[in-house]
Amino acid sequence: MVSWLRSLQLSACVFLLVLCSCNSPLSIGGKKTPHEQYTDGLKNAGLTNTVLAQGWISAAQKSLAQPVSVTIPYRETGFFPAETPAAAGFRFAAKKGEVINVRLETTPVRGSGVFVELWQLNGTEHKILAYTDSLPGGLSKEIESEGTYLVRIQPELLRPVGYTLNITTSPSLAFPVRPRDNPKASSFWGADRDAGARQHEGVDIFAAKRTPAIAIADGRITRVNENTLGGKVVFMRPDGSDVSLYYAHLDSQMVSEGQRVQPGDVIGLIGNTGNARTTPPHLHFGIYTRSGAVDPWPFINVNPAKPRTVTADTSLLSLWVKTIDRKIAITGHPELVLDAGSALQVLAATGDQYRVRLPDGTEGFLRGTGVNNKPIRTEKLKREVALLAEPSTDAAVKKDLATGTAVSVLSTWRQFSYVQSGNISGWIMF
Repeated sequence: MVSWLRSLQLSACVFLLVLCSCNSPLSIGGKKTPHEQYTDGLKNAGLTNTVLAQGWISAAQKSLAQPVSVTIPYRETGFFPAETPAAAGFRFAAKKGEVINVRLETTPVRGSGVFVELWQLNGTEHKILAYTDSLPGGLSKEIESEGTYLVRIQPELLRPVGYTLNITTSPSLAFPVRPRDNPKASSFWGADRDAGARQHEGVDIFAAKRTPAIAIADGRITRVNENTLGGKVVFMRPDGSDVSLYYAHLDSQMVSEGQRVQPGDVIGLIGNTGNARTTPPHLHFGIYTRSGAVDPWPFINVNPAKPRTVTADTSLLSLWVKTIDRKIAITGHPELVLDAGSALQVLAATGDQYRVRLPDGTEGFLRGTGVNNKPIRTEKLKREVALLAEPSTDAAVKKDLATGTAVSVLSTWRQFSYVQSGNISGWIMF
């Protein structure tokens, strides 16, 4: 019998020879993404009927169909082993006006061959917005509509890659009051007004009376007038944008209709005109689309939250571990409660947690202190057993273990135990 390990090594050699002998799919021109070009390269090389290529394509599809849900900002440190085709998908909410920044640092720094993509989700539909395979680096994209988005990362076949992924936000516009004027933002979008009769459609930025309110983009002044609520107001339309910027409660208007402005030009001086006569001086700043007002804060929030530092033990990355305590919950899957000793594979570390995969393919998060890779027990086999690559009776046999062989039991999954014998590990049924 050819061993499982020898088969994998042989397949890897064939892949490397074929991929190196054909033109690199990443050099192909056209409108297809680098990921699509690479997939086409596998097809053109006749490799899509192989187990490795099928696993790579399946991992790509699963990362889009079953991503893990995260909150931005998000950071994780992980590892893609060469012998296992893999991909990771991260689903999150984003708001109009903020810029999504995806940065991937890899080891090795260059030549790691990782595809990074940003997608917009609408029900079961997926629309790709931005992509790159130029690393180290990443991509940035302004969000044009509030909704659900997804980042996918996937290395080329047979590429062992360590990585740190950061998904963060930044504003698409500047702040409408200069930092040196010590502005204080308060009373944000949605706050009650008039005893709950209406809601606040903007953000109030407090500063000393007659502090300059400034233009935050290149654009044109579209209206300068007065109204009951806003008092002295100015509307501005940034170049190439579908939104209008609204400056209200001004003490003085310093521009005229049709005037061109650029970032830093003074639009007006902050006051408390209109219905703000009894409040301290402040700028009411709003943003309007053809459909009405939208939350302006994502457009101008120059101090967004930072991702959590990774504190979980990264020495466990890609290893199979066991749960320590009884009744361990997996974040994202409230229906799953694991007993002590249950098998999990550590995919990545984020904050003080791990992103993990169960043997059935389910992915989620759990606290880093809830697992370890210490043996449960050591025992000698009472009969000859097959050491399997996966916890399934249909899995490939890595090695036949003889009667009397000593094995360390590391974890369990249903009727299977994950064991180590010498320098090889796998699944057995006692």
